[in-house]
Amino acid sequence: MIKFEEIKIKYKEDLLLFAEKFEIKKGEKIFLTGSSGQGKTLFLRYLGGFLDFFPELKKEGLVFLKDEKKDYQTYCDNNFDSFYIGQDAENFVTGVFCEDELITFCQGEDYNVCAMKASKFIADNKPFFKDKKISTLSHGELQELLFFTAFLSQKNLILLDEPFARLDKYEREKVSRFIDSMVEKGKTVIVAGHGIELFHLDFDRLFELKDSKISKIVKKDISKRFFDLRSKSRELKEIVSDETTLIEAKEIEYFYEDKNLFNDLDLEIKKGEIIAFSGINGCGKTTLGKIVAGEIKPKTGKLINNGAKVIFTGSFPDYHFLYGNLFEEISFMDKEKKETFLNNLDFQIEDKYHTQLS
Repeated sequence: MIKFEEIKIKYKEDLLLFAEKFEIKKGEKIFLTGSSGQGKTLFLRYLGGFLDFFPELKKEGLVFLKDEKKDYQTYCDNNFDSFYIGQDAENFVTGVFCEDELITFCQGEDYNVCAMKASKFIADNKPFFKDKKISTLSHGELQELLFFTAFLSQKNLILLDEPFARLDKYEREKVSRFIDSMVEKGKTVIVAGHGIELFHLDFDRLFELKDSKISKIVKKDISKRFFDLRSKSRELKEIVSDETTLIEAKEIEYFYEDKNLFNDLDLEIKKGEIIAFSGINGCGKTTLGKIVAGEIKPKTGKLINNGAKVIFTGSFPDYHFLYGNLFEEISFMDKEKKETFLNNLDFQIEDKYHTQLS
């Protein structure tokens, strides 16, 4: 389908990614893995020709498409056959209603045909999206909507950046079926992730990005690493609590337009506790977190804060940065806390901006 040779991506004089060649075949599923910051997102964008949005990067390479040889920039300028969905789903929507989004990307046919297709697709697969405003969706629901646009599009190369990261297990199973269906139709799907995707999809080839290079791996290697990580995370630790109640919610109710999230919800948070909010997409996990943090008010009920300083960090961390340079972001810390923070980071933040982070 497409063959890339002499792939190089540089930032100033730093080599971010190099590969002698990488071939994409029609109708296959490819999995890209690697630790955070190794370049998975960068490589997905490179393959789809979507790096023009980053003029500070130097991109090189040769592309062989249908036996025609092109330089990489020519490929970017003339590539209209790729569909990329990033992790920051809010930056990829263009419509007001869910149905509008599906119609927009149902290419190659007139509006009425696309409208009928979109309406039928929603009725068959996600009736909840009917007449639903995009602004009312949870992050997981938004991710699912974007995946549906990829399915309805006429694109042949589908690039998915951690598509399961914000989906519950039911939606992951549904998305997996759609991916298999796309591949059966001859589309090629490339997924970047950390391992959970292997439980849902049988990939044809697997690659790892490490130290600016790309290497082929086998499924058992990444599966073992993922299981080892999960085993470590399940080790129980004793939690020390002095029984002091920091935050208490009483008879909380919250609804948004026609969506009723909480009725008579009671919650008590004590000092030293670790608490998890879990549930299906759209059930109100993020909303509850914002209520506890005091960012939004419940419709009824009481939220009592006994002097707790609460910070809310959402699904899209780039929205929380206030400054450009990363040193400015930690300027509020005292010297001791700043040193501890920097010593625990896996990377150097000197002369870096948050836009350079994975």
